[in-house]
Amino acid sequence: MDINAGPVECWAVAVHPLFKSVPHVATTGQSGHVNIWNYVEGTKVQTLEAASSNKFSMSVDYSNDGSLIASGSMNGSVSVFDVASQKRVHSLEAHSMCVRAVCFSPDGKYFVSGSDDTQIHVYDVERGSAVSVLSGHGSWILSVRVSPNGKYIASGSSDRKLKIWSIQTGECVATLSGHTDAVWGVAWNNIGDRLASVGDDDNIIVYKSLEK
Repeated sequence: MDINAGPVECWAVAVHPLFKSVPHVATTGQSGHVNIWNYVEGTKVQTLEAASSNKFSMSVDYSNDGSLIASGSMNGSVSVFDVASQKRVHSLEAHSMCVRAVCFSPDGKYFVSGSDDTQIHVYDVERGSAVSVLSGHGSWILSVRVSPNGKYIASGSSDRKLKIWSIQTGECVATLSGHTDAVWGVAWNNIGDRLASVGDDDNIIVYKSLEK
C-alpha cells in the first residue's frame, strides 16, 4: 500500500509498536507536524500539531505502548504528544541545534534526544524534565536507541563512532570504532545481546552488546 503524504518532504517515519492490531505509521518533516496514517487503507488518521516555531522536524518515535509520540525539530526543540487526546504534553527547548534522533525507553519512563550540538539528552517522560546530558561525541548525533532492559543507550554519530552509555550513571561505557564514515543507524535485537550499526561506509556491523 502506497501512502501519499502530499507535496511536502517526509524526513522520518515510525511504525506503531502494536502494528498487527493498530496499522498506523507516524511521519514528520517539513511542516513540523506529525501525521499518523493507516497503512492498510492508505489514509491519514490524525495530525499532531507542533509549536508554531517548529517548522521542520527530523525525527519521530512511538513509545512502546503506542500512547505517546516524540519528535525532534531542526530548531533544537523536542515535542511529546499524547496520541489519544492529540495534545502536546511537552514542548522542550532541548538543544542548540537540529535534533536528528529521538527514542523512548522500553518501560516508557524516559525519552532520549540526539542533536547536531553533539549532545544526548535523557528526559523523564512524566515530568518532561532533563535527567542527564551525555557528552562525548565529536560531531552530530545521528541515531539513538535504548537497550531492551533499559540500562543502556546506543548512539551513532558523524564522528564515525558508536557509543554505549549507562542511563543510570550517564557515563560512556564503550566506544566502538568499526566504521570509517558517519554512523547513521543503531539497533538492538529483541533480547539485547546484539547491537547493529549502519554507516556511510556502506557497512553494517553487528556487535556483541553489554546487555545481560
